Amino acid sequence: MQGQSPIVNKGTAKTMSFPEIIQKILDGKKVTRLEWESNNEYGFMKDETLCVHTKGKDHTWVVSKGDMMGNDWFVIPSVN
Repeated sequence: MQGQSPIVNKGTAKTMSFPEIIQKILDGKKVTRLEWESNNEYGFMKDETLCVHTKGKDHTWVVSKGDMMGNDWFVIPSVN
C-alpha cells in the first residue's frame, strides 16, 4: 500500500476520531488521515514518543487542533 493515496482505502478502512486513533497508536499501529497526502505520511509510537513520518523522515509529532478535531483517521493495514 505504500505510496497509495489514502482516498483509495476509504471504502475498506473505518475512519475514526482522534481519541479512537490514539488507542490504535498505543496498540502499535500506524495511522493516517484522509487529508494527508499518502500512506507515506503516518503517525506512530517510537521509543515512547508520539512520532509522525513525513517526507521520508520520522519527527516528534506536535499534535495540532486540526489533528485532534479530525474524524478522518484510519489505521494503515500492515503488510505481512
